[in-house]
Formats: sequence, C-alpha cells, structure tokens
Amino acid sequence: MTESESGWKEKIEKKEVDKNSPDIIFGLDKGFNERIGSLEEACNANELDVVRELLDRNKFVENVVVRKGDKDTEWLGLLERSINSIVQESIGKSITDISDVAELERVLQSAKLSAFAAAELAGALYHEKRDGASERLAKLLTRVESFVVDAVSQANAYNTLGCIYLRQGEVELSKDMHKAGLDLLLKKEQASDLNVRWQVSKLRYGAQISKMTLQAEPDKIESGIQQLFALQRQRQELGDTFNIGRVNLDVAKAFLALKKKKMAKRYAEDARNAMDGIGYWSGAAQAEEFLRELRQKG
Repeated sequence: MTESESGWKEKIEKKEVDKNSPDIIFGLDKGFNERIGSLEEACNANELDVVRELLDRNKFVENVVVRKGDKDTEWLGLLERSINSIVQESIGKSITDISDVAELERVLQSAKLSAFAAAELAGALYHEKRDGASERLAKLLTRVESFVVDAVSQANAYNTLGCIYLRQGEVELSKDMHKAGLDLLLKKEQASDLNVRWQVSKLRYGAQISKMTLQAEPDKIESGIQQLFALQRQRQELGDTFNIGRVNLDVAKAFLALKKKKMAKRYAEDARNAMDGIGYWSGAAQAEEFLRELRQKG
C-alpha cells in the first residue's frame, strides 16, 4: 500500500454522511421523470428560477447525464439548453463560448449557476463527442481557484478530461488527469463524505481503464478485470448501482481482448440488460452493438 493509499484509508474511517441524504449525488433519482419534464417546461418558458432550482439538484443532474434520453442525447441537449438559458441572460453568450477562467467564475457566482451542473455538462459534451467544447469547459473548471467550484465538481472535470484523452489515444495524459483529480480529493478533510468517495471511485476506475489500455499482456488484463469488479463493488456499497452495466461492458471488452468470446458475450448481455433496465438506453445500445460485432466475428 502506498503512502497516499494509506492516508486515504485513514481518512475514510471518519464518520460518514447518511446515504439517504438529499445531498448525495449518486444513485437513482426517484423523482426523475417528473423533474425532467419540469426542466423542459421551465427551459421553454424561460423560467430561470425554476431552471436554477432543478440544476441545483445534483442527483437529478447526474441522472440526466447517465441516462441521456431515449434518443441517445435528448436529455444532454436539454441540460445544455437549460444551462445556456441562465448563462446567456448573464453574459449574452453560451457557456461553451467562455474561454477565460475569470469570466466563468463570475458567471457561476453572479448567475447562481451550479458548478456541479457545469461539470456535468462537460461530461455531456464528451458523450456527444464534442471533445473540443468538453475539454475547454472542463479545463476552465479545474483552473477556478475560489470557493465557487467545489472539489467534487473539479474532480468531475478532471475525470472528463481523462476520458477525452483516453478516447484520443493520449493514455499517459489520461492517467495524469485522473491522478490530478484524486490528488485534489485526497487533500480534503471531507474525505469520508460519500460524494467524495464516489468521485474517488470514478477516478480510480478511469485510471484502471487507462492502465489496462497501456498494459495489454493477458495477465495484466486479467488482473485489471478483478480491479474493475472491486471498484464496482465499492460503488454498490456506496449505494450507486448505475455503473453495473458500464462495468460489465468494459469487462466484456477485456475478455474479448483475451479471446474469451463466451465470457465477452455473457458480460455484454448482462451489460445490455442492466442498462436497459435503468433507462440507460445509449449504454444498452452500445452493448447491443458490441454483441452484433461479436456475432459477425463468429
């Protein structure tokens, strides 16, 4: 165990927050269907106070980005429109047009825009494959040095940067971003907070995927699969089951790299069923595409 890992273990033994607290970011938002309808109505009617109130509900916003909508990116677009309705009233342009840290900081503060919602938008842009806009916003969020952006939101932005660079083949840079997010959170006294632990688990997952990409030897991949399952269990223990399908799909891809097609098929089917069951339709579609490719390979 490294010194930093030991320090983390010591910190998380502090008293935890209630898993049922409304401040918890992760997990299923039971009022999601009502809130997504309310957000669309408020956005269309330019009722900005209602938009702000809904964007301040971190669990709801996280659900928007995870579930994405039945047209793949339907709800991601709604999130961007909602945020821009607030930003445009304040500065007359979209949040993706901001290129200065000080300007972003002023907007977050004066327009009373949720920093977590902004960080989640960076993630949404990544899912829409708009890497340039996603990278620009995420970088700005990591560079804000005031109380306006909390550590979990900044770490979320680092996680998005790690995902962008991994997709672009910049694996070492991806690892650096995940490490930067972890280092940021490990400095915080609130390390026992479940939201911090959730974000740490996300960053460690991203770092593990990067590691498996760099180390393609069979024994390294097999060890990596076990690490992915361990991180999946951590998330479940925290009360977050949204990532079960995503982990299973990543495991399926790892088994395919090991040329274990039966195992790849099994986990891809589990992934598809898990994601379809929670309304994560874009993820379910990715699992189905993976299964289709498997069938074509025979």
